[in-house]
Amino acid sequence: MKQCLYYAHSLPGRPQEDWQLLEDHLKNVAELAKGFAEEFGAGEWGYLAGLWHDLGKYSQEFQARLQALNDHDAHIEAKPGRPDHSTAAAQHAHKSLKDQGKIIAYAIAGHHAGLPDGKTPDQSCLVQRFKKRCA
Repeated sequence: MKQCLYYAHSLPGRPQEDWQLLEDHLKNVAELAKGFAEEFGAGEWGYLAGLWHDLGKYSQEFQARLQALNDHDAHIEAKPGRPDHSTAAAQHAHKSLKDQGKIIAYAIAGHHAGLPDGKTPDQSCLVQRFKKRCA
């Protein structure tokens, strides 16, 4: 049975087997974030933020764009046509940790586009992103 591979980033001009696997990326970022957050006593929170920050890259939409276009900028959500991958990750943090998860959700939701507003009718605000249906 063929294993399905998910990628975090592509490398232009290089075959898929050279690309960074999403699982490896999440674990690496989790360890880095933990180290940074330990400086202010929040290592476990940093680890979770790093581990969850790109969960939306497991979506078929993101993987299809990455594989079809070998788009090394696919993760930059603010560019037109790029799939939203941070909302699904922010939703996961909020669902997993309830109100305490909002702290991590803010960081995740803003990790490419800047920190979102909390409560406005704008679609980029965190409350609206919690309501968004993700693939």
